[in-house]
Amino acid sequence: MSQIDDKKLACFEDLLINMRKEVLKESLHKRLKEVDEGYEEAKDVYDIASDERGKDLSLLLSDRDQEKIEAINEALLRIKNKTYGICIECGKDIPEGRLKIMPFTDLCVECKEDLEREDQARPFTHAEKYARSFDLNDTKEEE
Repeated sequence: MSQIDDKKLACFEDLLINMRKEVLKESLHKRLKEVDEGYEEAKDVYDIASDERGKDLSLLLSDRDQEKIEAINEALLRIKNKTYGICIECGKDIPEGRLKIMPFTDLCVECKEDLEREDQARPFTHAEKYARSFDLNDTKEEE
């Protein structure tokens, strides 16, 4: 059980709820801006390509927003279950200083560093894992 008292837990809960509201508000603002921009007049090829790149970035940001909201919701659930502030990997208390900086974290610093080292040690990124490899020297020349 976490050593964070009920008063501090209530403060973290308020902080997380406000963070969630802010992420949702920003995400909605981005979506409304995209809709407004979609009604502009016809553009040339370069403008369209630029817009598509912007939409790709926006989708990435919306994925990040979604992940952050999920992390916040999970943290709120941990508060409710009285497991907030406990590392899900090693079971040790997460220092309050870390929780103040990143209130939705579920890992202590040591476990987070271990996870990041494991990610760096992987030979391929997620995208590279599924990329089809090919040999440039294996092409047939036309006769």
